[in-house]
Amino acid sequence: MNGHTTNAKPDELIIPLNIAFTIWFVHDKERGGYQVGCHGLPEVAGYGETLKEAKDHLWDEIKQALNRRSEIGKRLPKLTYAPPWRIGGI
Repeated sequence: MNGHTTNAKPDELIIPLNIAFTIWFVHDKERGGYQVGCHGLPEVAGYGETLKEAKDHLWDEIKQALNRRSEIGKRLPKLTYAPPWRIGGI
């Protein structure tokens, strides 16, 4: 016997990746602040009084949307790798 088993339990391999998303900001003239969204994830939308607050809110919304899609088996948008030197700013 070679030590391999045919009834092995499935396992997960989790690999952290740096992914780039195209996001948009629109100044909200009625409330002030900014509305934000993410191309490829239409369910993601948010608001912030400042650009930083809006971006921080959107970050959480993107993570939640990806988790929800994964849980229900919904297709993920095309993901674009972001090299380390691109991380951290808009």
